[in-house]
Amino acid sequence: MRTIKTNWGMVKFDDSIQTKCEVFDQLIKYFKQHDVWSGESIEQKDGAILDAPLVLSEIADDIIQFQMRYKEGTEIRTIM
Repeated sequence: MRTIKTNWGMVKFDDSIQTKCEVFDQLIKYFKQHDVWSGESIEQKDGAILDAPLVLSEIADDIIQFQMRYKEGTEIRTIM
C-alpha cells in the first residue's frame, strides 16, 4: 500500500506489481480497441476521446481502488 497526502486529506492505494500490470493491460486494451498508438491519434479520434474518462474511471474504481480519508469538522471520513 502507498499513501499520498493531499490538500484535503490522504489517499491510500495498492501499488503492487499485480495492480500495475492490470492498469497496463487495461490501457493496452483501450489502445487496441481504438487503434490509437500515439498521443496525437488519441486526441484526434472521437471514440478514443469519448471513452477515455470511462477507462480512467474503471481503472480508478475497479483496479486501483483508491481509499480516501479526509477530515470534515471533527470527524474523519473514509471513502472507498
